[in-house]
Amino acid sequence: MPTLPRKNRNPFGKDEVVRATRTFAWSGGTVRAGEGYRGGDPVVEANWSAFVPGETLDQELENPWDALPPPPQHAPPVHVQSSSIPVHRQVRCIVDASVPMQWAPDGPGSRSGTPPPFLRSQLRQGQIFDVLDEHVRRNPGWFRWIERDVTAEDVERMGGISAR
Repeated sequence: MPTLPRKNRNPFGKDEVVRATRTFAWSGGTVRAGEGYRGGDPVVEANWSAFVPGETLDQELENPWDALPPPPQHAPPVHVQSSSIPVHRQVRCIVDASVPMQWAPDGPGSRSGTPPPFLRSQLRQGQIFDVLDEHVRRNPGWFRWIERDVTAEDVERMGGISAR
């Protein structure tokens, strides 16, 4: 009965000197990139694809970084504007901070007279607040006005001011 030749076998001769192309571990220990072995060595027999002929120059060895796929291209971040706060009253937080939680103004907690529970509100950079918000009133240095485009409402609001 005819047999088919094996295509996945060690192409190196038993006494041929070979070099490791990369560092890897196998059951017999660790092989470091650039180390030399004989073609008949058990590590070469078991992992022949990780070796090249011994006379291969360092510049000719494969670069593992070239074998990596290109990094993913992420979509740009979405810019969401809060529509519930009038544009002329919006401010952006410029710090990451944690401030004590407050009772709701008309809730039962504020009527009880007891301090609020040990909870904290998280303020994040880029978070948009109303300039009249309690956090902005207490810490105005943590906020900046939002740079924005001129709108028709801005022009109407400034209509009484004459241009010079």
